[in-house]
Amino acid sequence: MASTKQYFSAAGKPIRCKAAVARKVGEPLVIEEVIVAPPKAHEVRLKIICTSLCYTDIIVWRMKEFPGCFPRILGHEAFGVVESVGEDVDELKEGDSVVPIFLPDCMDCVDCKSKKSNLCSKFPFQASPLLHRDDTSRFTNAEGETLHHFLYISSFSEYTVVDVVNVTKIGPEIPPNRACLLSCGVSTGVGAAWKTANVEPGSTVVIFGLGSIGLAVAEGARLCGATRIIGVDINSNKFEIGKQFGITEFVNSKNCGDKPVSQVIIEMTNGGADYCFECVGLAALVQEAFACCRKGWGKTVVLGVDKPDAHLNLNSFEVLQSQKTLTGALFGGLKPKSDVPFLVKLQLGISKTAGKPIRCRAAVARKAGEPLVIEEVIVAPPKAHEVRLKIICTSLCHTDITLWKLKEFPGCHPRILGHEAFGVVESVGEDVDELKEGDSVGPIFLPDCMDCVDCNSKNSNLCSKFPFQISPLLHRDDTSRFTNAEGETLHHYLYISSFSEYTVVDVVNVTKIDPEIPPNRACLLSCGVSTGDGAAWKTANVEPGSTVVIFDLGSVGLAVAEGARLCGATRIIGVGRNSDKFEIGKQFGVTEFVNSKNCGDKPVSQVIIEMTNGGADYCFECVGLATIVQEAFACCRKGWGKTIVLGVDKPDAQLNLSSFEVLQSQKTLTGSFFGGLKPKSDVPILVKRYLDKELELDKFVTHEVNFEDINKAFDLLIQGKSLRCVIWMDK
Repeated sequence: MASTKQYFSAAGKPIRCKAAVARKVGEPLVIEEVIVAPPKAHEVRLKIICTSLCYTDIIVWRMKEFPGCFPRILGHEAFGVVESVGEDVDELKEGDSVVPIFLPDCMDCVDCKSKKSNLCSKFPFQASPLLHRDDTSRFTNAEGETLHHFLYISSFSEYTVVDVVNVTKIGPEIPPNRACLLSCGVSTGVGAAWKTANVEPGSTVVIFGLGSIGLAVAEGARLCGATRIIGVDINSNKFEIGKQFGITEFVNSKNCGDKPVSQVIIEMTNGGADYCFECVGLAALVQEAFACCRKGWGKTVVLGVDKPDAHLNLNSFEVLQSQKTLTGALFGGLKPKSDVPFLVKLQLGISKTAGKPIRCRAAVARKAGEPLVIEEVIVAPPKAHEVRLKIICTSLCHTDITLWKLKEFPGCHPRILGHEAFGVVESVGEDVDELKEGDSVGPIFLPDCMDCVDCNSKNSNLCSKFPFQISPLLHRDDTSRFTNAEGETLHHYLYISSFSEYTVVDVVNVTKIDPEIPPNRACLLSCGVSTGDGAAWKTANVEPGSTVVIFDLGSVGLAVAEGARLCGATRIIGVGRNSDKFEIGKQFGVTEFVNSKNCGDKPVSQVIIEMTNGGADYCFECVGLATIVQEAFACCRKGWGKTIVLGVDKPDAQLNLSSFEVLQSQKTLTGSFFGGLKPKSDVPILVKRYLDKELELDKFVTHEVNFEDINKAFDLLIQGKSLRCVIWMDK
């Protein structure tokens, strides 16, 4: 997902952007520069992240007469981010993740408040080419020509203005290319089965037309527990597709001989189907659907759109004595602002899997240093004080590489690695009060019980109730929640194991965060970036105007630079063996660079002392070598200099410091585990700093890959080509 940070610089001003304009009936759209006005009262301007094509777009694109209207910006299925809001908009703010929906939901009129209707009476749906409240457009081209809206949305533009009644806020954890489907077709089909028909478990369903909406009806019927889902279409190839959505049987209407389809269905179902859905848009098929639903209780639901002058021919007596029901389902009977967020939860697997084992994919490390293997694993339900998370995305940290290479403990195989992640709570175990299903969270390797003397003290972030260990099991019972299909135990990693679509984590290792932060930024705060930023902010407490030296400009070192910049350091000197890193470092506040290979006979510490007229105020060791810790300590200023150790050396590595030098220099040497941050209280502050455009996260993400390409992320980091590579579980 794109960062929200770049979207907010134009609030209150017109925006020039690209749009695909329909200029003539049925002719190819033209990519043009358009001007999108600021939102008026009760409106929001959206940055469209992605949009999908619905058949309704094609129908209207082909129409010469109204509701056809040109020039026009089509498109109505989309996912976007709020760029700016007009006056009197309280329910949305800049940065919110949203889906625009053609059906208004004011939440105020008698219809919107009633559970019986989703047809807003305050803003009745119309195929208008303008916006609701003032019947004007927010689009013009460079020559001042008005461009018309479409279904109140017009998502075939990089930016669009939409009335707040047509915008539904959702969590950003759902991938954009899934979220946009919920703006129309998929919601219409699923909702028709769920809300309009209220399909009962064990029932028989017939669906006329296996396009996207028909398949969505099948998915909805499957979720509702229908036993038989019969598809009707003139293309037999659609049966194979339909099986993926729950279709159990198929009727090709061209192969029914002299019998009408309705008669074939009645014979197949021993009297008619419980529910029939017409998804094509032909009055003749509505009549067939009505004919083949069961007398006494059968329901026929109309979803397809026929020509405005098309008429149904139903026998009045048949309607009376059959007691069948015929009804329409606009947007599937769903209320956009309340029901669509529930569909998001269903897509994420929330609510339907609680308390049950989940089968999912995981990238398993089977042998030291060998490529991870994507396998099906079984993730047990959470026990007491645990939560099960759906991982949305994860990033690769160098610690993962280090442990992956180790043959001896703490190396351990088979194991599911990964510890930097963003996820959503799928289910909670007993005695979990601080989290609930659907919460956006960052799993963090460092426990924070919020109860022990250390967690309650401002002086420490090292929980004494659950001391950190590199254990292959969970805290409380030393067991694993992962097995494979053969029952083999798979080990945990740093209490997280985020290289799995689902994972179980103790509540002390989970931090609830603001869902407005994009997943591919939130995951960075689980380890490396927080460690570096926190080391400058919390551990060193870098003062404004000070001089900082950072040994190594990898991700952690750059995060230290970013933290020092935010604290107001004047000079931030990077030290490394690769001068190219200076250019990268400048983006995070690095002001000077020392290449340790170019110091001649002088040790780096001497060069730094000369550069800084006596030594740096703060030195950060981010490599993980005892010798460099000694250099860092040597070049920090006598009297008040602080050396902060963040890198991890071998367990038996020893520091050689002069006891007298430690005494008389009054320098300080300290470690900084997770940057001295308390996960549950400090990480949300970092999230807010990012959302407030203070903290830089965007530039850390140099690559993104799909889950099946996770080994590519390893290659990129090992070769030094990436800072952070984000791995999307489902994108």
